[in-house]
Amino acid sequence: MSKYVAFVFACISGFSVLAAEPVLEIREFGVEKPAVQASLAGDTQDFAGNGWTCRVEKVKEPLSGWRLSFTSTRHDDPARLSVSFTSPLDFKPARFWDGNRERKAENLPLERREILETFPLATAEDGKSGRALGFAPQTVLSGFTRSLTSDGLNLTARIVADDRRVQVLDIVDYDFTPDFAWCNAVEDYQNAFSPWFRPAARCGLAHLWNQRLSSGRASAAALRTAFRPLLRNRMGVDLRALV
Repeated sequence: MSKYVAFVFACISGFSVLAAEPVLEIREFGVEKPAVQASLAGDTQDFAGNGWTCRVEKVKEPLSGWRLSFTSTRHDDPARLSVSFTSPLDFKPARFWDGNRERKAENLPLERREILETFPLATAEDGKSGRALGFAPQTVLSGFTRSLTSDGLNLTARIVADDRRVQVLDIVDYDFTPDFAWCNAVEDYQNAFSPWFRPAARCGLAHLWNQRLSSGRASAAALRTAFRPLLRNRMGVDLRALV
């Protein structure tokens, strides 16, 4: 199939399969026209708005992606920005995983705004090719939206930039082979950022259980005594009468 035929088919189906460069759009709150709307073609690009700047750097390790660094000279009136990043696809997706659940890639756009119980990653795949887009675990945000549109995968977040410190958004944007759908993308993410997924030492029920067993004092009475406050504190109710 020629690229022209593929393009015509994509237009008819409502989805572009000819991938281009990622697109960055930055808007200032209360201003309709975007301050920045540009394709990211180089390794480093600089953008500026009203009292703020954004440096975009291409990242290759531990996963391919982009680092967005925001600086500002504003203090009492910080820059409130909406940052949108779109990663185009070179295939027609069949499924979209929003970090919580998988949906068929139909009736676009599809999105998820909730941050609780949501992995910081979204994927689109067709069983042969896959694309993942999300934030690296060190990125601190109060919330963000991940979506699948006719333009590709999209992340949108709101940030505040002032003269106190540099605000950094670390974006991961990478291909994966969907042998097991979105699970392969999550596996790549966890392998790349493995220190973030290691259990904390000397913490949690597993450590307490192993400590009791190794000490040879794993009697029923001792375990009941140990687990009572954990059950009460973690579940919000007093379950001492049940154990």
